[in-house]
Amino acid sequence: MILTNTPNTTKQCQEHRLLVSIRFAVVMHAIRHPKADPMISPRVQQRLQELEAYLFNYNASQLLHQQYVGRYGELGHNYLLHIDAHTGKAEVSQTDLDNLPELHLFGV
Repeated sequence: MILTNTPNTTKQCQEHRLLVSIRFAVVMHAIRHPKADPMISPRVQQRLQELEAYLFNYNASQLLHQQYVGRYGELGHNYLLHIDAHTGKAEVSQTDLDNLPELHLFGV
């Protein structure tokens, strides 16, 4: 996950700040409204618009592009971020951990 990597360049630092602000807004919304869609939060929408504006003006770093553009990348344990490759629109969705199969590791 990109949020666990230490940013090495100025571009990665800017993107890291944007991703952390989105993650924080999503978590704060989840505390107030545990089962609600994070996309209904005005703060989450504002943070996503900041990311979209950044991507409109600058090219995404290779790491951000690989993780989120055109695919759903992890934004935390329960949330995914997707950036549409054609329109540049960003969205956050909540994962349903009840539907994910468990991985049982034996001998660990």
